[in-house]
Amino acid sequence: MGALESRVQALETAASQTATTDGRRDPAEPLQASPVVTEVWRRLDDLENRSRRNNIRVRGARESITDLEAYLAHIFNTILADRVAYPSSFDRAHRALRPRPADQAPPRDIICRVADYRLKQAIMTAARRRRIWELEGDRLEIFPDLAQSTLQARRALRPLTALLTSRAVTYRWSFPFALVATTDGVSVSLRSMADVPNFLTSLGLPDVQIADWITLCEEPRAESRITTDRSRRQRWRSGNCRRTTSPTSRTTGVPEGAAEIDSGHTI
Repeated sequence: MGALESRVQALETAASQTATTDGRRDPAEPLQASPVVTEVWRRLDDLENRSRRNNIRVRGARESITDLEAYLAHIFNTILADRVAYPSSFDRAHRALRPRPADQAPPRDIICRVADYRLKQAIMTAARRRRIWELEGDRLEIFPDLAQSTLQARRALRPLTALLTSRAVTYRWSFPFALVATTDGVSVSLRSMADVPNFLTSLGLPDVQIADWITLCEEPRAESRITTDRSRRQRWRSGNCRRTTSPTSRTTGVPEGAAEIDSGHTI
């Protein structure tokens, strides 16, 4: 009996070591951003931002506007103080891919793809002169159309950027994702959580609590996929799978769940 128990224990130990060395992760364990995972995340994030590089996001335009191309051409010409944008200047323009909000709720963003990258850059350069543009009765904000992963990472680093601002340290965002700060002619880059200690030490900053932005970006998506799969299985078991249709799918022609995963990416 003792020999049998020893063999069983040896087999369990070997199985545990195999599960550890083959790269699989226990779902109960927190996601750890290894150097390889971090680099893959940065490259994927960069690829998505490159696919959006001609996009502009306009916030605050009322929902009653339907001729988006003509409206965008008008406001961009007003910002540029020149007539250089036309409805034909946009490959496409649409609202963010989610259901139309209630009348009193904020309107959905408009996302457009400018055919000429130089025109897009000129619009963004001029738009940076103000944070709010009051045009045609609307209070508009104009942003580059960044990937959700980039926005999540910037939010995670907000405590650090607030500290840099309070210390009058200039900084900028770089692509692939990085935070670059400059002081006394010396630049320091932060690309991952592993760079945080050296970044703070080089700039003479105190410790700051920062969440791992890769963990923040990945875990909700995984949970969303699990929830979606579970709900689909439940509908299938109840016999209503074929009769159930997402409102977003009906109005936009995108796959179910696309609006939640990517609210407004122009392809």
